[in-house]
Parts: sequence; C-alpha cells; structure tokens
Amino acid sequence: MLEKMLEDLKEVNSAELNNSLMSACFKLFFKRAPETKKILASVFQFTMNNSLDTNVKQTAIFLYKLMKTNLQAA
Repeated sequence: MLEKMLEDLKEVNSAELNNSLMSACFKLFFKRAPETKKILASVFQFTMNNSLDTNVKQTAIFLYKLMKTNLQAA
C-alpha cells in the first residue's frame, strides 16, 4: 500500500502526501524494519531531491541523518 502511495507522490508531488507518507514509513520502520527499509529509503531520497516544501525537505534530512547516526553507532 505504501509503495502505491509513493508512486502517487511521484505523480502529484504534494507536500501533505509527502509528509504523511514519510511519517507512516518512519513509524512502520520501527515495527518491521527489514520490510520497510527499501520504501523508507525511496521516500527519503524522493523528498530530499524533489520536495518543493522546505519544511518537509528539512524534516526528511533530519530524520535521515538521525537514522544514519544511530545505525552507525549500533
């Protein structure tokens, strides 16, 4: 279902949809990391490269750096 939303996001590029999808993937990652890792990476990459909304882009960058730091420390 999230993969379908990612495809919709690429067509529409809505800040609200982008933020909701990123939040949903991020939350789901903590329950099912192996299954969600690929889609979360795709959402982060799309958001950081294509989002027109500065707040959404900054949130994606913050969450990406936070996860990257925590994964390196583990």
